[in-house]
Amino acid sequence: MFLFLRFLLAHFIADFPLQTDFVYRSKRMNKWGGLLHGTILALCMAALSFPFWDYFQLWAFIAFVCGTHIILDWKKNSIKDESKVFKSLMLFIFDQIFHITIISLVFLTPLTSITPLPSSNSPALFSIYFDNVIISQAIVFVVVVFGGMLAIYFCEQKIFPIKPRKQLLQSPEKTYGIVERSLFFIILCKGGLALLLIPALVVLRIFYISRELKKFKLKRFKPSFLATIYGLIITLSGWIFLKAFIKLAIVN
Repeated sequence: MFLFLRFLLAHFIADFPLQTDFVYRSKRMNKWGGLLHGTILALCMAALSFPFWDYFQLWAFIAFVCGTHIILDWKKNSIKDESKVFKSLMLFIFDQIFHITIISLVFLTPLTSITPLPSSNSPALFSIYFDNVIISQAIVFVVVVFGGMLAIYFCEQKIFPIKPRKQLLQSPEKTYGIVERSLFFIILCKGGLALLLIPALVVLRIFYISRELKKFKLKRFKPSFLATIYGLIITLSGWIFLKAFIKLAIVN
């Protein structure tokens, strides 16, 4: 479980926040973009598995994961039709399931039997890395904050369509949504009286919409209040999953 969680975190970091518009466009244009994305994933996996650097099996497994990731991306680019939102979403879900399945093969390697511990003279910051609960929180945070944007985009297009399309994926709405979901997640994890801040974030979205509508006069993009509701639902779902996962897979 130790190495699997860190590889999973590396995957989501490389696939969401570090897959910038430049990296994504490069992937769509040519195979070199796919190699760039695969290299970023390899660096993330290596960085988050530093206690295992002396094991050859680690580097072989990283090469295997990144190689399959690159090949799947190449194949996906040849069949993806972004004009069909639902099919695009299904392909995205399949893509993530495939990558996670490949990463889970680490359980079949000798590496999974090794659980490194921080040394007595390790910096206090290192204790965060060795804490499976914190790593699990980081995984869910990255998924709901950055990956959640794609789920909200699907809701915006299929449930209550907003035009022009893809505005949710553009700044400043993209940036606002990331900050908003980050605050939702932190508040939910904090719990207690902090939960009272959630209505304040909803009110803040109303002021944000008013400012942006006046600023852009509905010509460049249209901020959606529903994006806040979708974001809260997605973040709450992620938080519930996190609690269940920690209780069932880590604590027990």
